[in-house]
Amino acid sequence: MFKNMQIAARMILSYMLIIALMIITGIVSIVMLNRVGNALEEFHDTAFLTVENSWKGKRAIALLRANLLQATLEQNDTLANSYISEARTNYQTTKETATALRDTYQGNRSNLDNLDSLINQINPMVEQLYTYALNNDMDRGYAYLVNTYQPIANQIRDSFDNIGTEADERATNRVTEGSNLSNVASILQVILIIISIIFALVLAISMSNGIT
Repeated sequence: MFKNMQIAARMILSYMLIIALMIITGIVSIVMLNRVGNALEEFHDTAFLTVENSWKGKRAIALLRANLLQATLEQNDTLANSYISEARTNYQTTKETATALRDTYQGNRSNLDNLDSLINQINPMVEQLYTYALNNDMDRGYAYLVNTYQPIANQIRDSFDNIGTEADERATNRVTEGSNLSNVASILQVILIIISIIFALVLAISMSNGIT
C-alpha cells in the first residue's frame, strides 16, 4: 500500500509518524520527570523534615536534662533561675517538636502517641525538679533527677531516635527511587529517539525506492 501512495502523501505520513514518536518521547519524559519531582517533594516534606525534627527533639531533651542538672546543683539563686528558664525553653521545644512530627512522620502513629505520653509524664517531674532547685535541696533533687526523671527522659530520647532512624531509611529509599526513575526516563528517551531515527531512515529508504 505504501508503494502505491503518492510522494506527497508518503512524506506527510512519514512526518506525522515521526512527530507522533517525538510526542510520545516528550510525554514519557514529562511523566517520568513528574514522578521524580513527586518523589523528591515527598522526600523533603516528610522524610527530611521528620529526620530534622527528631534530631531537634533529641537535642532539646538532652539540653533539658543538662539544664535541670545545673539548676539542681547550683547554689546561686540567680544562676539557678537562669538554668530553670533555659529548661522551660527546652521543654517547650521538646513538646513543639513532637507536635511538628505529626505533620511529617509517615510511620506508625502509635509511636507519636507514645512520645506525647512520655513528654506529658515528665511535665510534673520537671516542675518538681524546679522546686528542689529553688529550695537548694540538692540531694533530693539529684536523686529525683537520676531515679525518677532520667529513665523517662531516656525513653523520650530513644523515641525521637527511632522515629528519626525510620524516617532516614525512608528518605534513602525515596532518593534511590528518584534516581532510578531518572535513569529509566533517560533510557526511555534514548530508546524512543533511536526508534524515531530508525523509522525515519526506513521511511526515507522506502520513499527513495518508490521514486526510483
